[in-house]
Amino acid sequence: MDEIDQAKLQYWAGMIRDCQHSGLKTKEWLANHGISKDTLFLFCGKKNNRINGLLWEGDGFLLLYKRLEVGAYSGSRNTSEALEITPQQYRLLMEGFSIVAKHPITELTNPPKGL
Repeated sequence: MDEIDQAKLQYWAGMIRDCQHSGLKTKEWLANHGISKDTLFLFCGKKNNRINGLLWEGDGFLLLYKRLEVGAYSGSRNTSEALEITPQQYRLLMEGFSIVAKHPITELTNPPKGL
């Protein structure tokens, strides 16, 4: 297990412990942490042709797993790169597109006068 996988494991183990020791029911704990019905968490490990999902359906979690026969997923590799994506970005990701630009466009604060 590499450092990224170990960090993910520790993070989720901490979240589970926090939920278990909070004295709250799972639904209450999730609501307190901004996790609502149909919230989907995606994880891509060392092998970037596989992706795991954890979906809260309101009455329990659904585990998802997808392995690409051809191609690879591109996305965040650690918790500092985690981001919230839209349903459209999710569809693009599942179709094999990168949803994060390699060279994002930034707004010019002081554009040249000739433009």
